[in-house]
Amino acid sequence: MLIARFKKALISCSLGAFVVSSLWLNVANASNQEVKVKDYFGEQTIKLPVSKIIYLGSFAEVPAMFNTWDRVVGISDYAFKSDIVKATLKDPERIKPMSSDHVAALNVELLKKLSP
Repeated sequence: MLIARFKKALISCSLGAFVVSSLWLNVANASNQEVKVKDYFGEQTIKLPVSKIIYLGSFAEVPAMFNTWDRVVGISDYAFKSDIVKATLKDPERIKPMSSDHVAALNVELLKKLSP
């Protein structure tokens, strides 16, 4: 039961990161706008433009593809080993590692502190 909850939370979090990335790209010049997204945890309101992003799971290459490193405040540990991340991330010490090889080990306190 607990594993199922973590799995749903991970899927929701990953989907949320993807949705936020997509929203940021589509409304990069937006001001004082917001969008409502319904996920596993209910309806969330995201204020645009997005100023802080945390990428978890397999979305670590997204900031490299869309050149959004300036807004990224956290990524999965394994992302720092990715060649595309190494090639495009100019200041890795600024970005906090979010988990140690498994999202179940996610540091929830750090996630809350970074307030993406």
